[in-house]
Amino acid sequence: MAAPLNTCTTIEQRGVGRFLWAKGMAAKDIHKEMLPMYGEHCLSRQAVHNWVQKLSEGRTSIEDEHRGGRPTYSGAPPSCNWCSVCTVMRIPIIARHNKTR
Repeated sequence: MAAPLNTCTTIEQRGVGRFLWAKGMAAKDIHKEMLPMYGEHCLSRQAVHNWVQKLSEGRTSIEDEHRGGRPTYSGAPPSCNWCSVCTVMRIPIIARHNKTR
């Protein structure tokens, strides 16, 4: 019997979705197939639908596309206390570093 996957990545799930889409499955059936295996970590039905739509439009990569804007990482050394505080509180790290220096 198959065991649920407790650890998984979004990229992994997109790959599974791409495989099932290539086999001709519809988005709702792909989600139904993935849900028992990924459980609470499963992509939402809407996310699966969005990816199926992108694949149908010719997209081949399952990686995130580069987006402009502020980076989500900091150039600060790993020992910086603010980094862990900002990460936990979901505060933009770069903005916080500029204020503390």
